[in-house]
Amino acid sequence: MLLFISGGVRSGKSSLAEQLAQKMYFEQNAAALYYMATTKRNSDEEMNERIKLHQASRNEDWNTIEEPFHIDQKLNDLQSHSVLLVDCLTVWGSNVLFSENEILETMINRIENLVQLAKDKDITVIFVSNDLNEDIPIQDIGVQKYVYSLESVHKCAVKHCDQAIQVVAGCPIRWK
Repeated sequence: MLLFISGGVRSGKSSLAEQLAQKMYFEQNAAALYYMATTKRNSDEEMNERIKLHQASRNEDWNTIEEPFHIDQKLNDLQSHSVLLVDCLTVWGSNVLFSENEILETMINRIENLVQLAKDKDITVIFVSNDLNEDIPIQDIGVQKYVYSLESVHKCAVKHCDQAIQVVAGCPIRWK
């Protein structure tokens, strides 16, 4: 099963994703429960504090993987018949575009590869991402490229997903 969850900043999407992942882990009697964090560690004290808070909110059932770029390749290291939460595509997309200087095609290829590996290994995947394309268009060409690229990544992921949920003020809205 593949699931896509999006929402605005602090909408409750990550909490919902964690709850659903744990529920699936127990219901499926899955081999393992993984949390793939896409944030790069750096000297940003606020981000490092947020990372610590996220880690503290998860119990010992979770196996944390930190991967800011090659989220698809990491599936080779995971046990078959597991549950994986990828949090989040928004940060991952900025890492790939701006830190690796890659293009949209690379991002799409990595999502497609991740989906195929998940199917091959019978891994349930929950993607989390932010809604960024609902505001007034930004005039900065770099930001526009990022937003449009992320929009394409979202469409690619949702195309493969069994369910798509948007979280607004803590309320899940099922679109697919």
